[in-house]
Amino acid sequence: MNYNNLLLFADNQDEGQMVDNEMEEKEQEKKDEYKKSTVCVQETSELYEELQIRVTGEQKNDRHEMRERLSIPVAET
Repeated sequence: MNYNNLLLFADNQDEGQMVDNEMEEKEQEKKDEYKKSTVCVQETSELYEELQIRVTGEQKNDRHEMRERLSIPVAET
């Protein structure tokens, strides 16, 4: 290999590394977005359950237990 070919090879290696780095960054961004959305869903679920407790004065499990004691069929919620 002559000097020009070596420089071209080095440039190609650098470009390849840059592309790899960009792909890794995009993949990390996707993972971060997924984590954020998962946390938001969990927080929303917790807030909804807290609201249900405030509105009905009982927790979901308590309702199921009460219905079981009264032999009322429990609908899936």
